[in-house]
This record gives sequence, structure tokens and C-alpha cells, in this order.
Amino acid sequence: MLYQVVSEAAERMKARKFPFPVTFGKERTQATAFLPCRVVVDYDTDAAETFEALKLQSNNVGQANPRAPFRCWQTAVARIYARSGVVGARQVDHFAFAVKARNMLVNALEVVTRGGGTGAAGEIRAKMFRLTGGRWVNPADLADSEVWAGVVYELRFQVDQSVPDVDWFDQAAGTAVIVAPEEDGLHLIPGPVVVA
Repeated sequence: MLYQVVSEAAERMKARKFPFPVTFGKERTQATAFLPCRVVVDYDTDAAETFEALKLQSNNVGQANPRAPFRCWQTAVARIYARSGVVGARQVDHFAFAVKARNMLVNALEVVTRGGGTGAAGEIRAKMFRLTGGRWVNPADLADSEVWAGVVYELRFQVDQSVPDVDWFDQAAGTAVIVAPEEDGLHLIPGPVVVA
């Protein structure tokens, strides 16, 4: 889910003229000095995912199948490697560049998770998204530099994902339609109903 959300956010940023790559997953190199400007998003392996129990309906009528009794908050970190293109750029120029990239990323994630994104089947996805923090980092390979070659900003966030009750092959429980007698004959109650 996180990969899909980030991919859609990257497409939105590109459509809004963001000129640098937005990628998902660990990079092969950890060096930051003199590398191109970019945004790299990955799972935040330093933070714990949290789970919340969701209130399920007491009857099965209209209940989603598969049922999802829990929500998992997936943790992510976005590293923004920013280097201003201004000749003789100062620290403040690099910071301003990174803040602009951060703002575009935050807004793209918000739009995608609040229903502006579409899932694989084209359905509108409404997820929840929350920011958990951000900070400037000092990469080791830039520590001894006499000039400001750029800056790195880390944005930490979470995206919710349901925890569906499915088998190993992602199949939900069987469904049935309840038929109830009425004065004018039989009446179908709409929607799949979980049969336990």
C-alpha cells in the first residue's frame, strides 16, 4: 500500500512540475555529496508500526467482506536531498529549496490519501495520513565540507492500511444473500453478507 501511495504522490508532483525524481525503496549508495536532487521514500525501520482495533457492525447486513478488524499505521521516512541551483548558493538557499520540495510532497501525499488517488482497479481510495515529524540531518560525507553543497531533510509520516481477515491467497470468507419474506413475495437484502 505504501508503495502505491508514494507512486501516486510522485505522479502528482511530476504533474505539478516537480523537476526531480521521487522514488521508493533504499538506494544502493548511502553517499549524498554532489548527487542530484531527489526525494527517496522508504519504510521507516526505526519506528514501530501501531495498530488500532476498529469497531465492527454488530450485524452482518452491509458489512464489508473481507472484514478488517484492525488498522495498521505503516511508518515511512522521506529523505529530501536538496541542492539549490543558485550560483554561490548559501545554506539558506539549500534550506529554502528543501522546504519547497517538502511542501510539495506533503500536499501530494495528502491529496492521494484523502481520496484523490485511485487504486489498481480505478476505485477511489480514501486512506488516512498523518505526519509524525521532520528534521534536518547532517550526512557524514558532507560533515567536513567547507562549502554548503546541499542539505538533507527527513520527513516522517504514517499511512493507514486495513488488516483484512483473508486466507494466504487473499480470499475472503464465503458470502451469501439473505432472503427475507415480505407481503409481496421475497425481498433481497442488498450487499454481500459474511456467513460465519
